Amino acid sequence: MSESSICPSCNTALVDSSSCPECDPPVADASPFAPPRTLEMSTDEPEVEPLALNEASTGQKIAAAAFIAIAIVNVLSFAMLPISGSVAFSIVPGIIDVAIAISILRGSNRYVGFAIFRVVIGVLVWSARSAAEQDLWSVGAQLALSGALLMLLVGNAGRARRWTAVAILAPVFLVMLFAIGLGPGGLYRGEVHAIERRTVAGGGFVLTVPNDTWHQFDRAIVAQRNPDATAWIVEPWSDAHVQVIEEPLVPEHQLDIAGYERNVLRGLEMAGSTFEVREREVLDDGVFLVTALTIDGQALEYRHRLYVDEERAIQVIAFAPDGTLHPEAVAIVRGARLGAR
Repeated sequence: MSESSICPSCNTALVDSSSCPECDPPVADASPFAPPRTLEMSTDEPEVEPLALNEASTGQKIAAAAFIAIAIVNVLSFAMLPISGSVAFSIVPGIIDVAIAISILRGSNRYVGFAIFRVVIGVLVWSARSAAEQDLWSVGAQLALSGALLMLLVGNAGRARRWTAVAILAPVFLVMLFAIGLGPGGLYRGEVHAIERRTVAGGGFVLTVPNDTWHQFDRAIVAQRNPDATAWIVEPWSDAHVQVIEEPLVPEHQLDIAGYERNVLRGLEMAGSTFEVREREVLDDGVFLVTALTIDGQALEYRHRLYVDEERAIQVIAFAPDGTLHPEAVAIVRGARLGAR
């Protein structure tokens, strides 16, 4: 005959069973005096780690490391690129950020609020400045960088939020390194200088650049690489170039715009293996051309602005690898003021 027992929790009769079909308590140790059961705890790492009072979170420490990396990049950019502005304006904010970061990395969240304030003010000021300069790429990069930092700084970021922020920060830092010349843009270090007041002027021309990413080649470099050029500017991020060739005219060698255009096109055709005129536009003060040329196997695209008066003939030329010419370069050519200053 089967042995039976009574469940101490619900008084259900148990037959040859070690557990109750109603409430499923362990019967072997069932006793009115037995301690209550506890749920089995998971050994998996929690999504958000518990923090002591005033303790910095892992996400905040990652943000602090990013603050230091940004400060280093800013110092490198000041050292390697001809950036306009004072040393204090470029270096002092980085020193403040490093001091905040060190405090957070030592485990204190005392200055986390100030770090958040710095990020918010930074994104507002620099995004507004870049937007005013129509530098939308910089606006996007600033928003991505600041958004990732805020994801790490605000609250106690879990693993998913931390990994997302790091995935955003990594490519932004790579672009920042490229921008300061550790990538292909580094070819121009030591050869260019800042453009004062964003204006380049000659005897009969004035060029205006939209932002401080444009730089002007030193006169010695221009004389070495293109002796005919009066001025040469470059945007290292996109490798877009704008040159000005200004030729004085004498009364016995007068030239009209049609003759000047023929001379320019003939020279381009002789310079490369392939050449084509893609567009031609007659302007009030000259001609605007879109051309393509292959030199030593490299396909290039050009924008030409041609101007002639009684004293001079002027070419303003933008060029870059075919399909990559920066819109800012085209705007500089079209917006050039030509003729008597």
